[in-house]
Amino acid sequence: MNRRPAHVPWKHKPVAGLSNGSLFEQLWHNVKQMLKSYFKIAWRSLARNKAYSIINITGLAVGIACCVLISLYVKDELSYDRYHVHADNIYRVVHAYRDVQADEKLPPPSPEDFDVWGNAPVGPALKADFPQIRHVVQFTSSTDYLLEYKDKRFEETNIVFMDAAAFDVFSWKMLAGNPHTALQAPYSIVLTKNVAQKYFGDSNPVGQPLKVDNR
Repeated sequence: MNRRPAHVPWKHKPVAGLSNGSLFEQLWHNVKQMLKSYFKIAWRSLARNKAYSIINITGLAVGIACCVLISLYVKDELSYDRYHVHADNIYRVVHAYRDVQADEKLPPPSPEDFDVWGNAPVGPALKADFPQIRHVVQFTSSTDYLLEYKDKRFEETNIVFMDAAAFDVFSWKMLAGNPHTALQAPYSIVLTKNVAQKYFGDSNPVGQPLKVDNR
C-alpha cells in the first residue's frame, strides 16, 4: 500500500531586517552619496579643463536660450487671434498696387507689393460674386478724435470705423449692450472698458451721448 507524504503547512518566518522607514532612509542616504560623488567628479573634470568646459557650457546655454525663444515665437504666431470662434473661416483681403505703363507686362506681385489698404466697393463685390462669403467687414485706418462727455474731454487715438457685421465675424467680448446691434444705428460707437471708465466711471455707458470733435 503506497502512502503519500502528509502535507505540512508552510510557515512564514519573519526575516530580520530594516523597517520601511529605516530602509527608505538608507536608500535616500545612498542616493545622496551617489549624487555627491557625481558632482565631485563633474567639478574636478570642469576645473581640470577650464577652457573646454567654458566653451561647452556657453554653447549649451546659448542653445537652450535659442530653443526657448524659438518656442515662444512659434507659440505666439500659432496663437495669434485664435480666440475668435470662427478663426478658421476668417480671411483678410489684401491688394497689390503697382504703377503699370501701357502695354507693359509685369511679373506676379511679390508679398512686399501687397497691402491691407482697399477700396470700399471691393467688399460688396466679393460678397455678390462669391456666395460662400457670409459676412464682409471693412475697416478704415486708425485715426485720432477728440471725444467729449460733459466736462471730460480727451484726445483718443486708434479710432477706426467698421461695418456693423464686425461682431458677427470677430468674437470680441461685449461687456454691455448687444454686439449684433451695437453698430447698426448711425453715429454709434463701441468703447473699450478703459475708455468707457474714463468718461462714465462705473455707470452704464450704453445710450450715453459722446461728442466727437465738438460735434
